[in-house]
Amino acid sequence: MNEKKKIIAFGVAGEGRGHAARAIALSEILQDYFDIFIFAPSSISDFLSSKLYNIEIIEIPGINFHKENHVIKYHKTLMKNLTNIGRVHPEVKKITELMRNIGVDAVVSDFEPYTAIAASFLNLPVLNLNHPGVVLRYFSLKPDALAARLAARIMMPSGTQELICSFYGGDIGPIIRKEIKSKEPFRGNYYVIYTKEESRTAVLKALECFPDVNFRVFPNQQEDFTEALIGCKGVISSSGHQMLSEALYLRKPILAFPQKMQFEQRLNAIMLERSGRGLHGDINHIERSLQEFIEAIDSFPMSPATHDHFLFTDFTQAAANCIRNFVIQNDPAYTTKQIGGFKYRKNRPVQVKPA
Repeated sequence: MNEKKKIIAFGVAGEGRGHAARAIALSEILQDYFDIFIFAPSSISDFLSSKLYNIEIIEIPGINFHKENHVIKYHKTLMKNLTNIGRVHPEVKKITELMRNIGVDAVVSDFEPYTAIAASFLNLPVLNLNHPGVVLRYFSLKPDALAARLAARIMMPSGTQELICSFYGGDIGPIIRKEIKSKEPFRGNYYVIYTKEESRTAVLKALECFPDVNFRVFPNQQEDFTEALIGCKGVISSSGHQMLSEALYLRKPILAFPQKMQFEQRLNAIMLERSGRGLHGDINHIERSLQEFIEAIDSFPMSPATHDHFLFTDFTQAAANCIRNFVIQNDPAYTTKQIGGFKYRKNRPVQVKPA
């Protein structure tokens, strides 16, 4: 008789695309070992459903940042989310009962607080697996850093262990989509531009200063972004971790423009430049940053500027092994040996060199 699979609840944040990308890549592996239920906000639920046909997606409230002119407005973010904040208790109660009825054995939370809080009421083990939690490992007194640390504490309210996936300062390296890994990268004669809506106008205006340079601008429904990324000369984008990690995996130089008042993105761009694989752009001086990047394109990769340890390869299988170990080690019925050789940290900041 086949042994009944353990059940995992996977909580996924809806802001940005990195959380969903990680959930998809990991679920494609983990569904062979566990029954998985994904809890995610409506902003990404349809996307997750289109990629994970055999996994039930359960919609829950999400927390979204309000941005104006490339700047996060924290007071408007608070007002925007007051409805959800007022519903925290009833929503958590519903999620708790649903998880109890499903028979969840463990929770994996990618910066999603509702499932983590519900797990605490059920005395379930919680693995906080994400990238944004890396901000708790770098000290800064700047306002965006203090806000980011507070947000991380809110989004990671409780947990048994944490596993930070990052090309710098994490426990393991990035989780890469299979579409990126399936083809060999090559160097074409164009740059890929991936812009956020709030900065698109300013970036497009700056591109007019380079009439002899071939740019492919995304989002663009007429072109395949992944195909363009695989064959580009370089990448110009915001500094979301998933975007940077995929470009780094493909060995593409990157010019990264962090969103203002978003410490995680600023930290990503700082560490990118330190790695020698790209430049930290200035959104207030886009033309100058573009000029510097284009002139330096043949100089990448440069020597790292620090002794920080960087990881540019794919750690998806390693992360999946960590989740399997987590479930095993938190089930007293199991005595199986650790899978894959990776360990996790207890939920506490670690001492690292400040950014």
